[in-house]
Amino acid sequence: MKAKKLDFRTLYIISAVEMIVFFILITLRGTEAGDTVTYFTAWDTLLTGIPDSLRTPLYPVFVGSLRAVFGATAGKIVVCLIQCALFLCSIRWFAKLAEALTGNRTVTFWATAVYAVYPGPLTLNCMLLTESLALSGTTGLLWLTYKAFTQNDTKAAVGAAVVTCALVLLRPALIFIPLLFGLFWLIALIARKSTLRTAAISLSGCVVALAILGGYCLAMKSTYGISSPSSVSAINNYFTIREAGIIDSRQIGNPRMRQTVDSILAVRPLPGTLGNTWAEVDAISATASPAEMAEFTTGSISAHPVETVRYLMTVRLPEAVGDDAVYGGSVLAPVRALTKLIGVNIGGTLALLLVFVVILLRNRSFELVKWLVAALFAATVATAVLGAQGEWQRLIVPAYPALLVMASCTLMHAAKVIYAK
Repeated sequence: MKAKKLDFRTLYIISAVEMIVFFILITLRGTEAGDTVTYFTAWDTLLTGIPDSLRTPLYPVFVGSLRAVFGATAGKIVVCLIQCALFLCSIRWFAKLAEALTGNRTVTFWATAVYAVYPGPLTLNCMLLTESLALSGTTGLLWLTYKAFTQNDTKAAVGAAVVTCALVLLRPALIFIPLLFGLFWLIALIARKSTLRTAAISLSGCVVALAILGGYCLAMKSTYGISSPSSVSAINNYFTIREAGIIDSRQIGNPRMRQTVDSILAVRPLPGTLGNTWAEVDAISATASPAEMAEFTTGSISAHPVETVRYLMTVRLPEAVGDDAVYGGSVLAPVRALTKLIGVNIGGTLALLLVFVVILLRNRSFELVKWLVAALFAATVATAVLGAQGEWQRLIVPAYPALLVMASCTLMHAAKVIYAK
């Protein structure tokens, strides 16, 4: 099948129908992600004039304001409609990016078909989770950056700056975005691959995003005593120190918190199930402030760097590489049953990343956007695996467009090598 003039109307229709079906099924089943309620709690906190300790503000404002205007049921429908509409727009953004980087319409069509209709990620557009906006936003950012870079399009540069600012306030795991894209534009400017005006606008956007993030961290420091945009990192760090076996309650200054930790270790000396550890987090958090939790977990890691690295490399990394690299739609059993049959694990995608980088090096390629795509994928996976204790396939959803672009470019390179022989 050959795509003509990149007319993907059929893909739009299939994608839209899938999301309608998924939304109906999720609603009928009463399925709700565990994180959803925390965004509404965060909205209530933000209304008091202070930041929420757990959630960065963009998504709580998005879902909370729509609930306030339309009510709980209609508000949820409006949120999902907006998320689905943005995803449908991102299909075109991805298609343009893939065609530009592969130079082949047939490969572009099939890569876009996977992006548009593979069911797992589509289920996220039908739920109240940050992953939907993170996926569409990252795809849009890549396309706007490519357009600004190759066409010296200042409007695209401004658009990319706005998206960058939005992403850093969407979820803490994306705080590397302005650093990564800022480095990209700095290299482009030094290598004279971009005009001064376009690079200046783009770099300014990254600086503004970092300034916004810095201001928000100052507000968090003032309110909760932590110098990060969210206390979720302390929770994730607890999983690390618990599973690495490096908890030392003697360094805890809060007597109630120390007693709680000692009680946990007395009852369960070794780590239990994921549910057990979450219960421990809840128990400790009830006796500790976010600052005390952060000090306790980061202090344990700092005091045992060798043990921490050993755990990450010998336990967590092997677990992560066996997990799916693309979200499989666990919220719907029929969808998950299908994606289990055709999924690829993170280990396989890391091998693809290595092959992709080798191809760029062998071709002595200075195609900066391709290097940016590879770096985005690597940074997203590294942040998720090193910073979180599980659900990696959901956490690396923003790397989905980068994964498909790398696969498409690698396929094109392989075809050229075979054809040349």
